[in-house]
Amino acid sequence: MVKTGQFKNLGLGKGKDIQSALLTAIARSAEDLTNGKGWPDGVDELLESLGNITKVSRVWIFQTLKLTDDYIIQDYIFEWSSKKEYNQIGLPIFSRFTTKIDQPDYKKMIESRILGEYQTIITSELKPSINKTNLEKQKIKSMLTIPIFVENKWWGTLGFDDCERKYNWSDIEIALLRTVGFLISSAVLRDKLSAKRKQLDILQQITEYTMWQFDLNRKYLWCASGLFSTTQNKTDHFQFSFKDMLRIIHPNDRESLLNTVKDYIKTKNEKFRCDIRILTENKYNWIELIGAIDNNTKHSQIMGIAIDITNRKKKEKKLKIEATTDPLTGIINRRRLEQIIQDKLNSEVFSFLILDVDFFKKINDTYGHPLGDKILIHIVKICQEQLRKDDYIARIGGEEFAILLPCIGKKEGSVIANRIKEKIQNTPFLEDEKTIYCTVSIGCMTNVNQYSNISEIYKLADSALYRAKNSGRNLVCTA
Repeated sequence: MVKTGQFKNLGLGKGKDIQSALLTAIARSAEDLTNGKGWPDGVDELLESLGNITKVSRVWIFQTLKLTDDYIIQDYIFEWSSKKEYNQIGLPIFSRFTTKIDQPDYKKMIESRILGEYQTIITSELKPSINKTNLEKQKIKSMLTIPIFVENKWWGTLGFDDCERKYNWSDIEIALLRTVGFLISSAVLRDKLSAKRKQLDILQQITEYTMWQFDLNRKYLWCASGLFSTTQNKTDHFQFSFKDMLRIIHPNDRESLLNTVKDYIKTKNEKFRCDIRILTENKYNWIELIGAIDNNTKHSQIMGIAIDITNRKKKEKKLKIEATTDPLTGIINRRRLEQIIQDKLNSEVFSFLILDVDFFKKINDTYGHPLGDKILIHIVKICQEQLRKDDYIARIGGEEFAILLPCIGKKEGSVIANRIKEKIQNTPFLEDEKTIYCTVSIGCMTNVNQYSNISEIYKLADSALYRAKNSGRNLVCTA
């Protein structure tokens, strides 16, 4: 014969002793607290079952909100009582109440609970103390308290008050009720995890993120599928060996990531943060890794979230280009050119040209600024055709341009400048049956490791340019 039944019906028969009844009540509540009603609804029903079985006057839970050497703040968050007269929850004295730890007996009780010890009390057998006075005020004749621990910290206290009996709890009863403490702890943890999961779901709606974890000892990476695919289930995940992990990271970012990890471990900063590119569905996406080291587990791990910042990087790149690029001609601006020159100072020979369009104001006045803009673009295109791949041309003023020729000496620099001047002179701008000829004046200087700053270089090239303009224009003069 096979007998089946539901756990919720266990222990409802007659003739059950208290220990058997407690055991079946715990079995019934275990499923509710872990899978069903959970926190807090399942706790109310559990306390009611325990109260009815043990025949005590009151079952309660205090939560420890703050604990210092001088005081403790607690909150009375759950209660079951056998009679209305035993109700205490909601009373002002038990709502987020603060108690000073200035009496030896109370301090000893708190220290005992921190150590995870249960306490049984027969009030009449206590020596005169503040504890005894408080229990007598509440008409408590006997009490059992069991500390509740969450994540290895004293989270609160499960208590059983009897206002009618001097009850002596057996070891088995205490052990069974200790199990209740573990169930409540599990329910609290599940509630915390549920809250965090909801927060992460909200975060994922706001930003493209996923979870990751790197084991420092075993050298493997775990991450949720969202980091690599938008089509897989959220429950899917990947594990990578150290070599496989490096393969999915952009070659230019591997060394930077490893150095960042080493520095983080060495300096013991609060947070780990690094931007890298990883291979996602056959293309590289920018990912921001944010995490912290966890030394509480058997293996040291860095864990956290990864946020897709590809769009942010694109915007940053666009802003960077806009900050260093001339919007009309598309070439670099003065700021970017000076950065490049600074990198080359005292390291290599280069020639530097400043080019000015002759009588450009007259062109604007005659044909209008829109056509004047087109002529500037026309001149830039001619210059680019005469330059090498490693040369630079920048717009540094309205109709003024600068050209940097790396590894080019004085003689060759002058030749290139004259070639550009002649090409512009002989290549008119054509539009709508208009043929417009332009000329330019160019000042040229060559740096041979003797000029230590950019201002000197500009000053020399400018001086040569003014000589070219003052000598009749459409000329190249060398500093």
